[in-house]
Order: sequence, then C-alpha cells, then structure tokens
Amino acid sequence: MKDMLDTRNHVLRRNIGNSMFLGFAGYSKGTSRLKFSEVVEKMLDKHITKNLTVCCMPVSLGRKELEEKIQAKYKPEFNRKGLGKSS
Repeated sequence: MKDMLDTRNHVLRRNIGNSMFLGFAGYSKGTSRLKFSEVVEKMLDKHITKNLTVCCMPVSLGRKELEEKIQAKYKPEFNRKGLGKSS
C-alpha cells in the first residue's frame, strides 16, 4: 500500500487529486510521470489518511481478477483510468 502515497504509482490517488484540487492555487496535474505540486501532495496525503480505510482479506484468485470483479460490481467513481483528463 506504500504506492498509495506516490502519485506516479496509483491511478486512484491521481484521480482524487485531479478531481479535488483542479482549481486550487499551486495545482499542476498529477500523472504517471509527474507528482502534483508539493502543496497539493501534502493536502492529498492528509485527505487520504483522514478519509480512506484499507481492509485486507485472503482471496483465492489473483489481485487483477479480484480488482476487475470489484470494479465491475461497484463501478467506483475515482478508480478508473482516464478520469481528470480535461485539464
């Protein structure tokens, strides 16, 4: 889960940041190659730490298969590639 704290490694983090801080002073779009500005990174860390909960459980299939099943069932708002591309 350490990659949740690196914008370049996690599309969920980028989508949350691009959605929440788009018009914010000091905003620069986060991508798989570039982090957000330092100010936005700190606010995003604070938001994720305060508002997201991580749960773990053993499963009998691979991570990718499980992720695909969860995404198909729940259609999570921020965990999709291509969000936040308007800027």
